[in-house]
Amino acid sequence: MKITLQQDYPAGVNTLWQVFGDPEYPHKKYRALGITGYEVHQFDVTGEEIALDMTRTLSIPPDRIPALVQKFLHPEQALRYVSRWRMTSPESATFDLSIIPHGLPVKIAATGTLSQQDGTHSTMTLEFDITANVPFLGGKIESLIAQQLEKSYRSDHAFTLQYLKENA
Repeated sequence: MKITLQQDYPAGVNTLWQVFGDPEYPHKKYRALGITGYEVHQFDVTGEEIALDMTRTLSIPPDRIPALVQKFLHPEQALRYVSRWRMTSPESATFDLSIIPHGLPVKIAATGTLSQQDGTHSTMTLEFDITANVPFLGGKIESLIAQQLEKSYRSDHAFTLQYLKENA
């Protein structure tokens, strides 16, 4: 299953690079979103690249897990996020992300771009490819994961907008 998410920001790429490259940013974001089950394994930043490797626990309310897939999905799911941003020009960056669900036959990969529209606005586009290798149930699992990704990235976006307002 493929999904595309697009987010607009009232900031240029350089400002967003500074935000996303702040070692405290992930901690502030997850605390603000009420996520306590996470661990940052690696966070490396240069002028051209931001690399993040972390694990977080995703809580899925049991009533949101369809009965047919409950044996595959646990309400507390550990997810490893490995991402790499690359500054391709002063007005754009690219992004690669792998999300590795612990113990599930699922693959989640994403690519993205961050493009400056003008000096004060940028757009991030993320394209996810979700594959669940479970006969007969793969589509349901992929759909559930897509819903959770959309919810998660809406929350991330809302936090970043507030962060920009308070810190930029």
